[in-house]
Order: sequence, then structure tokens, then C-alpha cells
Amino acid sequence: MRMRNLLIGLGLGTVVGLAVGRNLPQEKIAPEKVLNMVKRKFKQSGDITGSWIYMRPEPLMRESLHDQVYHGGISRDIDGENVQYEFYADARTGTIIDVAKVNVNS
Repeated sequence: MRMRNLLIGLGLGTVVGLAVGRNLPQEKIAPEKVLNMVKRKFKQSGDITGSWIYMRPEPLMRESLHDQVYHGGISRDIDGENVQYEFYADARTGTIIDVAKVNVNS
């Protein structure tokens, strides 16, 4: 009977711990770490000449979904032309949500 009670207690504790852990708010990743993650992705297709990121997360609402995101940018030299991109990355996971090429009038 004692072994049975022990196993039931362990099982219930595990289930409750997992449920509570999933419902706690997740910490945000440092913006520098997110920028480094984005830069690694961009470096897979060429060199980067510059980068920036806002240090505070901002709200982003798309299709009724609310996210906290970091907003930043990457620039690179492609065939002698400076090409710039803006990105939005999830503040909790670092996942890139959106990337857009910036049209700069020269």
C-alpha cells in the first residue's frame, strides 16, 4: 500500500508541476541574444555590415494575436549596394516573426 501511495503522489506531483509551469509567464530573452540569433540566420546567406535592435520589447498585434517583440534591423552589402532589412522577433523565444526589406531612396 505504501508503494502505491508513493507512486500516486509522484504522479500527481508531476502533473501539477507541469500544469503550473506551463501557465507561469515566461521570461523575456535579452535583446542582445535575440540580435545575435537573427544575425546568425542572416549570416547563412552572406556577410552583415551592420545591425541594431531596440532594447525594450513592444507589443505587436497581427490577426488578433498579441505578442511582445523586439524590433531591429540588419544591413548588408550586396553587389556594392547597401541593403537594409527590418525584423520583428518574439521577445520570449527569439523566433523571427517578420522580415522586410527596407526601400531606401538614394
